Amino acid sequence: MKKQMLPIAIIAGWAAVWAATPASAGDPGPGATGAVMTSSKAAGQISIVPEPRLVNGELILKVVALNSSQKPATFGPEDIQISTANGKAVPVMSLDALIAQVKDAAQGGEAGSGSYNSSYTSGPATTYNHFGQPDVHNFTGGSAPIGGGINPEAPVKTGAAADNPALAQQIENLKAGILQDVTIAPGEVKGGEVVTERIRFHWREKHTLRIAVHFNGDEHDFELAAPPED
Repeated sequence: MKKQMLPIAIIAGWAAVWAATPASAGDPGPGATGAVMTSSKAAGQISIVPEPRLVNGELILKVVALNSSQKPATFGPEDIQISTANGKAVPVMSLDALIAQVKDAAQGGEAGSGSYNSSYTSGPATTYNHFGQPDVHNFTGGSAPIGGGINPEAPVKTGAAADNPALAQQIENLKAGILQDVTIAPGEVKGGEVVTERIRFHWREKHTLRIAVHFNGDEHDFELAAPPED
């Protein structure tokens, strides 16, 4: 069976996330599929948007951090831990692993008959609204569909990245869109997307996921009903 494409989208409209969430909000309750989940603590705020469906059994999360402290803070994929209701870890795929799958798909390999794409483009620096709060309306990213000339239903079949502009663009988009280690200055917002490995629930296990995000000395805990699979 042909493996489906897993779209890596861009993160947009985060102004609405903070506008809809009180600054004093604590850890959220169980999240609905595709809904924004936000946790605010003294040192920072974390917002998560899960894609509404699993693709190839894998979950895509858009994750953004706001640094509310007076010192720079580091943030990266290792700060995000995901597990099933029974406590089984769901690993987050590394950027290298995603790029390897793209290359394998382009070469017609069996392990990566799908392909990972991103329409992510660099965004502007953080600005502030009239309340003095970070205005992330124009912050890069969002759940827009894949753009450009890459057909999500037709991964590139031949050629190395150096000789294949479409493949090279896919890889560059992944590098831009996937969450990597970053330093977030006071008052700034940064984020990206994470992709899990295939999620496998025990047949008697509740289909919920627990997400722990460590940022600026705090742990932000989320509970998510696992999205249905395509």
